[in-house]
Amino acid sequence: MIPTTRVGRLMALMVLVLTAIFGGIGWLQTQSLALLNAKVVYQGDNIVWSFFQLETESLRLGQALRAAAVQPDPTAPVFLDAMEALNERYEIFVSRISLVEPERTRDVIPELDQHRWVIARLHALVARMDRVIGSDAPRQVDSASIRALLPEFDAAVQSIRDFSLLANQALAEGVTRRNEAVRDQSRIGIGLTIFQCLLIGVFAYVVVRQVRSLEQRRSELEQLARHLQDARAEAERASRAKSAFLANMSHELRTPFNGLLGMLSLLAGSALTVQQRDHLGIARQSGEHLMSLLNDVLDYSKMESGLLDLVAHPTVLRQTVQEVQALMAPLARDKGLQFDADFAADLPLRVLADAKRIKQILFNLLGNAIKFTDAGQVRLQIDRLPMDGGPAVIRFRISDTGIGMGEDTLAHLFQRFSQGDDSISRRFGGTGLGLEISRTLAEMMGGGISVTSQIGRGSEFTVVLPLPELQDRADVDMQAIETLTVAPVVPSDAPLGNGLWVLVTDDHPVNRQFMQVLLERLGHRVLLATNGEEAVVVVREQVCDLVLMDLHMPVMDGLAAARAMRGLPVPQSRVPIVALTADASPESRERVRAAGMDDFLAKPVQLHDVEEVLRRHFGARAVGGMTPADPAAVSVVAPGAAVAGPAKPERRRRVRIKPGEAAQRLDMVLIADTCVALSVQSYGALLAGFLSDDSASLADLLALLEPGGVAANRSAAAHRFKGAAASLGLRELADTACAIEMDAGALTQETAALAAQCLRTQFAAAREITSRLGWLGV
Repeated sequence: MIPTTRVGRLMALMVLVLTAIFGGIGWLQTQSLALLNAKVVYQGDNIVWSFFQLETESLRLGQALRAAAVQPDPTAPVFLDAMEALNERYEIFVSRISLVEPERTRDVIPELDQHRWVIARLHALVARMDRVIGSDAPRQVDSASIRALLPEFDAAVQSIRDFSLLANQALAEGVTRRNEAVRDQSRIGIGLTIFQCLLIGVFAYVVVRQVRSLEQRRSELEQLARHLQDARAEAERASRAKSAFLANMSHELRTPFNGLLGMLSLLAGSALTVQQRDHLGIARQSGEHLMSLLNDVLDYSKMESGLLDLVAHPTVLRQTVQEVQALMAPLARDKGLQFDADFAADLPLRVLADAKRIKQILFNLLGNAIKFTDAGQVRLQIDRLPMDGGPAVIRFRISDTGIGMGEDTLAHLFQRFSQGDDSISRRFGGTGLGLEISRTLAEMMGGGISVTSQIGRGSEFTVVLPLPELQDRADVDMQAIETLTVAPVVPSDAPLGNGLWVLVTDDHPVNRQFMQVLLERLGHRVLLATNGEEAVVVVREQVCDLVLMDLHMPVMDGLAAARAMRGLPVPQSRVPIVALTADASPESRERVRAAGMDDFLAKPVQLHDVEEVLRRHFGARAVGGMTPADPAAVSVVAPGAAVAGPAKPERRRRVRIKPGEAAQRLDMVLIADTCVALSVQSYGALLAGFLSDDSASLADLLALLEPGGVAANRSAAAHRFKGAAASLGLRELADTACAIEMDAGALTQETAALAAQCLRTQFAAAREITSRLGWLGV
């Protein structure tokens, strides 16, 4: 293989040589073109013929002179005719002189001294003859004057004859020289062409060798790429195996936690003795601790796969920190520690932040501070860093008087699964993921975490987060939310109507019992099945309003059961199916949708989660119920399936909305003004009609965004939808429709599909939040 640098120099040399050869060939072509032009000039002007014409006309003029010279009477008609012929021949003779001027023949024959002498003699002769027979001649010309011209004219004719012979000889010699030059140039051109061909052959040889070298290199790179692809595939298989392991562990661990925590929550609401309540509190703390460990592992998995999201909303900063303080204070008190939280006076009232993730960071850092401090105090200080413009920068400082850390420990403190040294790991336990998760969350928010520590003197962790401060508009929105949270649809003192028939399918008895109690609290009747096969039988033989389906079950799993139910005849095939599983990964959600399920509930399930799902699918029937006098309905169930009896009705609880959740999607000031003008009931009726899409404004717009939709009509449809949404205070929907209206002509098929999906998502969110606020049932 030729080295690359050597090949480069050789190629450069060959290029220079080829350039020189092509330059020589170009010069030869130029010279040949010049010779050809000369030949063309010779052929075009025909110099030999010009000399011949001059000689011929001189002879004819001599005859005319002699004819006029022999006439004795200048007045005789014969003399006059002779003079007329003489004048005509003279004019022709003079015109032929210009054909052989040196300036005209210079390109064909060399310039000769005799040439200029002959031309000068002819010009002198013409000047003399002009005075006799030319334009300057007198009117009366006699034959004697003409006879006087003959000697000089005859001498000039002889010189013309002699020069004509000399010119022909010079032309012959010039032609010979041109032919020799053409032959020489042809020989040189042939030589250069042969050399060029040889050089091109060498160049081709070098190129072929280089191409072969490149082919060999490419083959080696392709082989290396295949090895890398195999290694990547192996790594992806390992990653998928790890994800599958985490998903399975999520299901296997969170399923019993779901039943455990759920039943403990229900048990806490019953009549208990003091000792039982203490025992229950210990059990709940243990379960919540185990759940926190599991959540750390799952959060780490999400961060590693890039699926950990932040959801910012208006947050009351002091309230968020006080909630953390209230939960951590008992832990510090149990260890005899002093726990204080200090708030600076200039802290913003409300900020735009993900309160859940801020709490997670503080829980991790405060939990570590309390865990590693045996005596003394733990202190949380919150203040605001001075900044010139931009968002508010909030600083959280967590200090303790605990065991502290050395330089070696600090060097790898934020590494995953790191917990200081082995003695700390044995003494305190834990996953070693909390600090890495906290640092990642802080960095995702645009901030960071730093730490200072000394062994035996404690540690101080500093969290800095840029949190945009919300001004007066946020306060107005929050007041509007509190004002417009209307009462339940069904009066609290009125008997509740019939609830839903809900089939709960789960292979774990604790989970079935928990879901049964939870649904009965909401006033619904419950059917139970232990696997997917039983659930299909129940749906086929018993009319159900809703199916809650676990995914991982024996005999037939939830996905197969959902597909089987969708294959049943109408109306059984249209029953809403909600996935009920602890495996909340995106892959599981995609499989759920592909199997024909309508919604997703992640374990551990809480009461408000079920309420939200039911409201999305059944609206006002989400909280139903039966009076005690209602007879239990008779249901046809599969062997082994259980039917729960009627439940005691409960009053519907007032739905509360998280601060900022409504303001993110709704224009609360406009809605408040509308309700003042129209009444809440009238606004609710208008809103219900819009969110039911009675006018088909959403359906029309979505149809135009689908492939095949008329792009020219999108702008008008988006404008129509935007106006209705803005009038009702559905700010998020109106903004999206406005963007579609502005870019209607520029939307591609892909961007139109994204816009349609965004509309569907926001429309469903608006319907859900207004339903939770109670406006749709007013």
